[in-house]
Amino acid sequence: MHNFLRLSRTCFMPLLFLSHFVHHTFNVVHECTKIDDSLTPDQVVRACFTSVSLVSSISFNAVIAEIYLNNGDVDLRFARRAEYHFNDETFEMGRTLITEGVSAVKASTNMGNLITARSVLGEVLHTLQDFYSHSNWVELGNTAPYDALITPALRLENLTGPTVPTCTNCISEDCTDNILPAVLNDGLLTSGFFDRLSSNKPEGKCSHGGPLDLTSTQEPVGGINKDNFDSDHGFLHQEAADLALTASLDLLEDIRLGVGDQDFLRLVGVFSAPVLCFVIDTTGSMGPEIAEVRRVSNEIIASRLGTGLEPPFYILVPFNDPAFGPALQSSDAALFMDRINALTANGGGTTPELSLSGLQLALTTAPPFSEIFVFTDAPARDIGLRPTILALIANTRSRVTFMLTDVLNRRRKRDLQEDSIAIAVVTVFQDVKNPGAACNFSFFIDDTLSNITILLTGVPSLNFTLRSPTGATQNSSGVSEPLASFSLASNLRRLRLNNDSETGLWEISVNSTDPYSVKVIGQSSLDFIYNLVEVRDGASTDFFRLEGRPISGGNVSLLVTLTRSDGVSVTQIALLNTLDGTEVDGTLQAITNSTYVVTFSNITGGTYVVLLSGETSNSTSRMTPGSFQRQAPTQITTSNIVVNILSNTTVMEPGSNLTIPFTVALITNGVIDQSAMETFRVTATNDRGFPQVSPRNVTIGPDSGGIANGTVTLITPLNALSGTDVTLTIAAEDAAAVNSNNVVLRFPVFRVTDISAPGCLVSTSSNCPANESICKYFVWDFMANVTDGINGTDVEITVLEGNGTLETSTEVGPDGENVTVVSYTASCCASQAVLSAVDNAGNVGRCVGQARESDLEIVPPVCQGVNATACPTDVSLCDSSQWSFVVNVTDNNGTGIANITIALGNGTLNTSTAVGPDGEVVSVASYTGSCCAETVVLAAADNAGNVGFCSVNAGEVVDAPPPPPPVVITDEGEEDAAPTGGQTLNTLSHLCIAAVVLLLWI
Repeated sequence: MHNFLRLSRTCFMPLLFLSHFVHHTFNVVHECTKIDDSLTPDQVVRACFTSVSLVSSISFNAVIAEIYLNNGDVDLRFARRAEYHFNDETFEMGRTLITEGVSAVKASTNMGNLITARSVLGEVLHTLQDFYSHSNWVELGNTAPYDALITPALRLENLTGPTVPTCTNCISEDCTDNILPAVLNDGLLTSGFFDRLSSNKPEGKCSHGGPLDLTSTQEPVGGINKDNFDSDHGFLHQEAADLALTASLDLLEDIRLGVGDQDFLRLVGVFSAPVLCFVIDTTGSMGPEIAEVRRVSNEIIASRLGTGLEPPFYILVPFNDPAFGPALQSSDAALFMDRINALTANGGGTTPELSLSGLQLALTTAPPFSEIFVFTDAPARDIGLRPTILALIANTRSRVTFMLTDVLNRRRKRDLQEDSIAIAVVTVFQDVKNPGAACNFSFFIDDTLSNITILLTGVPSLNFTLRSPTGATQNSSGVSEPLASFSLASNLRRLRLNNDSETGLWEISVNSTDPYSVKVIGQSSLDFIYNLVEVRDGASTDFFRLEGRPISGGNVSLLVTLTRSDGVSVTQIALLNTLDGTEVDGTLQAITNSTYVVTFSNITGGTYVVLLSGETSNSTSRMTPGSFQRQAPTQITTSNIVVNILSNTTVMEPGSNLTIPFTVALITNGVIDQSAMETFRVTATNDRGFPQVSPRNVTIGPDSGGIANGTVTLITPLNALSGTDVTLTIAAEDAAAVNSNNVVLRFPVFRVTDISAPGCLVSTSSNCPANESICKYFVWDFMANVTDGINGTDVEITVLEGNGTLETSTEVGPDGENVTVVSYTASCCASQAVLSAVDNAGNVGRCVGQARESDLEIVPPVCQGVNATACPTDVSLCDSSQWSFVVNVTDNNGTGIANITIALGNGTLNTSTAVGPDGEVVSVASYTGSCCAETVVLAAADNAGNVGFCSVNAGEVVDAPPPPPPVVITDEGEEDAAPTGGQTLNTLSHLCIAAVVLLLWI
């Protein structure tokens, strides 16, 4: 088992879960769960936050799905780029993609750009995993990953030359032995050639194989890929999948070491509470309000400190006119509140403000499922960003709350706190009626829910009646509250159920002709997430992420994941039309016990919400099938416009231009309308304010096949920091402003400057005894010099394996480079240490120290004489009495005394060194202790690891030659008068150790 996180044993399982979702090419979503079939994301999150009573794994599940889909997208975006798949023997280029991609992940993580980091991580994992399926690494007999793929300092060895034949024809459909013996015998590394459009390949080379690979029809026919069990080399599929998993774990471990434990957990979405973000208007009109904004913001933050709701970090986005931002991040609550308290109101000119620009920056900076508060006193001047904002909210699934200051001043303090203190909040039911009408709404309350609240908005005349599963009722008169406590703030009515355990079918009847909304929420670890996907039969990946809105009149597919699966079964996933209330049931395909692909056929135009219902195994007798229900808080709106991106660029460099071609088309009955003639209004925005060139409109021209073409050029400033990212949103709207669609693209800004790991040179290492039974009496140490080279950075050293003491210092090397001098000391019971050396770029080097084994003498030290004072015979006086003794310990002409410790006793031990009558070195041990412990055992160890014991009783005198006058042997061999006090040694205070030593002595 790998040593992943130095946290709880189960908390490192994010690594396993991320690797469970190796990309679809391996088809091992089921197979990889054999690592631990019982482990779930919910269990992982709970193991990481044992002090929190209720946590949600929704962000962790979302990250798993996010990396999973980014992994699979490589097969769509880079289908013909051989290096992304290690096809065509592109080993050097593929390795570069991995190492530079890992550096980009670390840089983006360190800058807090987690969404971009996850996107690149998914791509890197795809390429790494393809190596084991598409090359002959497994056929060469390798049983461990190829470390050189993630270690730039290692050379790629034994690469097959471009003219060297590697394969022979498969015999019929049997490709078991189609790799040439000379390739296998010489250990040459090759991979299959692949092309969907041409059968051409270099003479004698292996092909990838499969129905999509035309090169496999040219001699030598057949292929060597191990993507599935039925592939040409599918007999080695399991071995390839196992190696891909192990290699993925190694890569994730390298990233963890490079960014640190806390940032790594943020990267994989393991935190107990959402990120908290404040978008605050600082224009002059906020002058009378800014103090109240500071108070409310501080109140929200303070209410979460020390609770399970305390966020992993905070984000502040101020906006003014004409400027907005920058986004400030901090994990220090006190420092963050100081930043908010330092805000002042000034500037600006017009009444509408740039609130949507500030919100856009917050949505692209904060990770998904964040909680964002927007404080302003004016409407948005940048209303043109509305399509972008709606796209980002749908994309990130963050919760955005607008805090208008005139409303804020009227709200009660308790209401604000109740709104802001929530964790693991789930939506049970939600509906909006506009125009209003008398309606009955029913919903199930299950036994995983707590703090169940019904929220009603509407005019003061709105009437309601709440009915429990037992038939009890409560109405809006407020005279009595048998079912729920009632509170009113402005137009918001809040009903908090008195009894969370009253499970079953509830009903609320609302009577109002004015618009109103009903929402039922609670706290539960049982929730779900979904991603829009596109199913493609026959592709190497079964489905891909769908960007933007689904198409009206076509099929809609969702990848749905439950946040917990123990004792839960899903019976229905449906789309609810928010206009007419009709439901469309989906067809479920189980991928795992918590993940489903759901397909809805021929969805008409409109806006929908996702409904999920099922049963729990611990249901009560009152509950019927469909005993729990959840509703997605976000909506899905279909469109008859489709926007496609044609760019396959993933990384931008500072000072570079990026061209993003795109197409827009009208869809009729699920297909492109080739006869359409339409002009679309285009809105292209980026969150960093980078210069860009984009069209205002694109038009479907004649003979264009119903497709309009456009291009956005994004210009990255030369001073853009490596590790930042830019989010580009391209939205297209028809001439009638009825239909629209969009795509959201994220590009990391990264310049490769350093991918070399620090080097380590171990200079010295000391001995440990060969006899492991006495290891606890000895210590060992080693010294090492660590450097990142002449142009490198500072290096941080940590202990990966070992429990010793680490000390570091810095000096300048012979060539002017910074050298970190490492000194490590540990017990001989842990005779090996592995240190990590991480530079400022996140490159990870390792330093291994090993104690040398000593097989010298086996004669232990001996005690030559004892002179001990007595204790009073009245034991009641022991607390106020002390006794002492002096004993001479010698190793005769052996290796010398290494240390003397107290094995039994609780006094003070001092030692000095003298020369005996025969020239031998004598250690003089002086002990003073309480008379309540009249027996003391000393353990004396020599430098060869041999241990002798001295047991001394109070009042004991053993005839022996008196010790010579003590002298100190200095390093120069000179004799000095012994000091009056010696070195006090550490006492072995653990009672069980002392008892074992005493038993051995007896």
